[in-house]
Amino acid sequence: MKFREQERARGAFEKVTAVAKESWSKKYGRLCLRLPTLLTTNGLCQTLAFLDAKGKPEHLRLVADLAEVSALAPGAREFSSLARTETGRGYMRMTAESLRCALYFKRYAEAVLKADLISGDDE
Repeated sequence: MKFREQERARGAFEKVTAVAKESWSKKYGRLCLRLPTLLTTNGLCQTLAFLDAKGKPEHLRLVADLAEVSALAPGAREFSSLARTETGRGYMRMTAESLRCALYFKRYAEAVLKADLISGDDE
């Protein structure tokens, strides 16, 4: 029997590993490092709006990956739309689940992509 925590870890590992061969993998890694802070400081809706607005491959990929690993919506558009329309406990649940997943993205960005916040600009 798999626990949800194992599914989060496996999903984040697969997503981060898949990005390793992309030219923008370091930028993606830095975004992963910042993701828990962005979610905590700004909330889920604003964080997704920021990532969507940037429109760069690494930003859009992170939204799609977070949507898939969190299992809250089938895709990035649906995930962002749900975050904008969900109210009360549903929104709090989405934010908490996204934050749990974001911590795994951060850990694997450090381990797999060797990402750090010092080397370069991700925007």
